[in-house]
Amino acid sequence: MASTPIHLLVVEDQELVRSVIVHALTEAGFEVSSTGVADQAIQLLDDSGSRYGALITDINLEAPLSGLEIAKHARAINPDLPILYVAVAVPQEFAAEAVVKSAILRKPFTIEELTGMVLELVG
Repeated sequence: MASTPIHLLVVEDQELVRSVIVHALTEAGFEVSSTGVADQAIQLLDDSGSRYGALITDINLEAPLSGLEIAKHARAINPDLPILYVAVAVPQEFAAEAVVKSAILRKPFTIEELTGMVLELVG
């Protein structure tokens, strides 16, 4: 990896899943910010969205915002931001949201699958 770590934003409302993702990506050499709350994710993006090298978000977050809505907000700030969507079930509207520099990782996944997909997206 580059000498300056790539900063990732992880948005996952399941605390255990979020902590595993953060730990794995930190071990892989990334700098990671994370939240389980959609409103806080929007605030983090508004405060410093341009510094993130990628967004990793659960598609099916609890209300008020879905991962798709967070991704849309992130892309309004940084149109080229790579996005990794994580989900057990993929909503029908996801196909319409599928754009360049994005991928989907289905739960359950391995640490190797996660880090591999992130490296592919940011590479």
